[in-house]
Amino acid sequence: MNMLKMMATNEELIGRLYRQYAAKFPKYSNFWNNLAREEDTHASWLISLYQQAGAGLLSIDDKRFNESAIKRFSEYLQIEIDRLHKEQFSLVAALSMALHIEEALIERKYFEVLGADCPDLKNTLERLKSETEVHLRKVKEELAKHIAL
Repeated sequence: MNMLKMMATNEELIGRLYRQYAAKFPKYSNFWNNLAREEDTHASWLISLYQQAGAGLLSIDDKRFNESAIKRFSEYLQIEIDRLHKEQFSLVAALSMALHIEEALIERKYFEVLGADCPDLKNTLERLKSETEVHLRKVKEELAKHIAL
């Protein structure tokens, strides 16, 4: 159950990172803020599942979950957020980082770490995976525009 809360925290951290990119690159703030809002939505879905699990409305197979991997991902995201205040970087670097984050979520099957026998849990995890794939496509498309220059 705690892993849902940890996963929600990671979604919130990704949203925070994207908001900081929006502030750093005002010309592209709509792009970054839209992604950030969607990350906030993802976090709220996970918090809702966490609350349902806490109330005994769904069960989760904790044995399929690597808690240390999620903690490392949180630490990585926090390092990237902190780095924004210390280093100069380009829009291409920000897009590359976003691409790396979204690819990592898909390639590491981040949303498949939980046993999903419960329909609500299964549906939410499928929606998260699908929306992350959309984020990946959006970031790739935006990055391609800037690399082609």
